[in-house]
Amino acid sequence: MEEFQPISSTTKVFSKPTDWAWKPDSYETCLRELVHASTVLSNSKHVVLYRGHRDRSWSIDSTIARSLKQNWLRTPLGHQLNQRAKNTFELHRLLVSAVLWKFGHAIGPKPELLALEQQDQEFDSWFELMKRLQQYPEKEKDWEGLPGTPLVDWSLSPDIGLFFANRHRVPSQSGVVFIVDATEMGRIQMTKKVAEILRILEEQLHDRSPGLPLLFCPPKQTLMVRANRQSARYLMHMDLRFDLSEIWRIHEQNIGKRILLKLILPTGTDTAIANYLHEKGLDENYVMVNEVDPIFPNVTAAEEL
Repeated sequence: MEEFQPISSTTKVFSKPTDWAWKPDSYETCLRELVHASTVLSNSKHVVLYRGHRDRSWSIDSTIARSLKQNWLRTPLGHQLNQRAKNTFELHRLLVSAVLWKFGHAIGPKPELLALEQQDQEFDSWFELMKRLQQYPEKEKDWEGLPGTPLVDWSLSPDIGLFFANRHRVPSQSGVVFIVDATEMGRIQMTKKVAEILRILEEQLHDRSPGLPLLFCPPKQTLMVRANRQSARYLMHMDLRFDLSEIWRIHEQNIGKRILLKLILPTGTDTAIANYLHEKGLDENYVMVNEVDPIFPNVTAAEEL
């Protein structure tokens, strides 16, 4: 997308090669800018994805990348790895090897998911496993300091992005809604299944970095009410050394267009935004609904899948 201006003259704009962000001055302006940005991008007929963080300093990492950086490499949340370390291919091999060990050796789809895929090849058993772990992270086993998946969940809804940017936020925190033009990323929509991508990662482990994240949306998926209410879409984090914003900023310079816009939520707006979302029916009970898994109706813990 080309850079465009916010609708309010009071919104501060930060524009440089490594960043593009809007900082509204109030709750009302924040909502106006979110609607403005989503309208402009929707009118361009591009695929737009939204994600929210309650703390703007947090990186856009997959849960397994975050776990590795915090638990293995001792990098606190909100801090970056040393640039010299990130630029080493050895670090890439270490991080991807951990993902391949977990998904392929430590855990894999249970027979019920494999049988579903055998009956209908439009299902993806590995994606179904990762989606369940992604939607219910609080129920997953620790796996020796390696919880999470290489997926990063996004939404087609700007209000869901706002919900997660405001969820559990305290007045002193400045949250952020990430607005991504997925169309500018090129051909990232995957027709290959997750198992095939993991195999390719393993084959290229010693001589090539994988680059841009990949969008997974299999043609058939099991019904998950929570994922549906969140209008969820999933990007697979391919190069875990860098968070997604770093990868996209490099790609932006290559294509001469923007991919990522950050909308910063002003401090002290948490209650007003929560009330706005509540009036639209978007509260904790609705967005984070607990449900009975249609494939495993008697299973309550994701670690058993």
